[in-house]
Amino acid sequence: RIYVSDPTSTKIVVIDPAAGNELGRIDLAKSAIAEPSFSSPKVQHLAATRDGRTLAVSALAQHSVTLVDLATNTERGRTVFQTSPTAVAFTPNGHELWVSLGDEHAIAVVDPKTAREITRVPASGGAGATILSPNGRYAFVSLTERPSILVVDVEHRRVVGRASRSGDAGSKRAPAEARALLFELLTARWRYRRQR
Repeated sequence: RIYVSDPTSTKIVVIDPAAGNELGRIDLAKSAIAEPSFSSPKVQHLAATRDGRTLAVSALAQHSVTLVDLATNTERGRTVFQTSPTAVAFTPNGHELWVSLGDEHAIAVVDPKTAREITRVPASGGAGATILSPNGRYAFVSLTERPSILVVDVEHRRVVGRASRSGDAGSKRAPAEARALLFELLTARWRYRRQR
C-alpha cells in the first residue's frame, strides 16, 4: 500500500500500487479523538515505520502529529505542539518518532506507543527535513534558515556536527562515519531522481 497526504483536506489517500487503484481514504477529522478544529485542512508530512504498522501524519493547522494504526487504518494517538511540525521521521527500529519543529528551533522526540514527547534536541537555525541513517545512529536535519545540515547522535540526542558549504563560519565538522552515511544517503536519492 501507498499512503499519500492530501494537503487540501484532512484525508490520507490509500493506494494499491499493484492494481493501480485507490483503496480508500483515512479521514482524520472523523477520528474518535479528533477535536472540532481538526476539520481545517493541511495534512502534510507522512512517515511510516519499517515494519509497516504505524503511520505518522503531521497536520499544520493543528500543530500536531497523528499516529495511525495501519492494520485498522484508525488513529491511535496524537501529539500536539506549540507550532507546526515541518517534518516527521521514525528511527529504523520504530521506537522513536523525530518531529522537526522549525519555528521552535528544535526536534521533538516522541514515543510512538504513547504519543508522548520524551525530550527535545535543540536545532539552532530551524529544523526542516529529517532523515535517519539506516543504522539509526545519526539523524540528519536540514536547517530552514541556513544552507547546512545538522548531524545528531540519536542515542545521546546531541548535535555532533554540521555538514555545510565550505567556509561557513562556526561549522563543526561532522564525524567521518556520519559524513560517509550522509554522502551515501544523498547519492542514493540523487540516483533515484535521475532514474525517474
